[in-house]
Amino acid sequence: MLAITLAGASAAAAQSREPRQPPPPRIVSRDTVKIAANFRIEDAGDGRSRVITETRVAANDDFARVKMARYWALIYPGSGMIRRSLLQVIRDRAEHRLRGGSRNF
Repeated sequence: MLAITLAGASAAAAQSREPRQPPPPRIVSRDTVKIAANFRIEDAGDGRSRVITETRVAANDDFARVKMARYWALIYPGSGMIRRSLLQVIRDRAEHRLRGGSRNF
């Protein structure tokens, strides 16, 4: 069996202006994969921002690495569509707010 643990950044880290990487996942058992995903916002100049998504995977052995690679190959297309739709919602809401729209978009 392959165990997968998801990790995320804290709200305090998300509010920080300093770019920080989440600590590397700590693996404690065999056949385990830890996944950390985050959204990072960078200044793109001219009053614009760039939102970057990142997913990192750490496997503690070859068995887990191979199983995760197979799993990722299967879910990647759907995962990519979900990620792109999230980024589009972020963009739409940000642009709506810039045009003077309400916070409850």
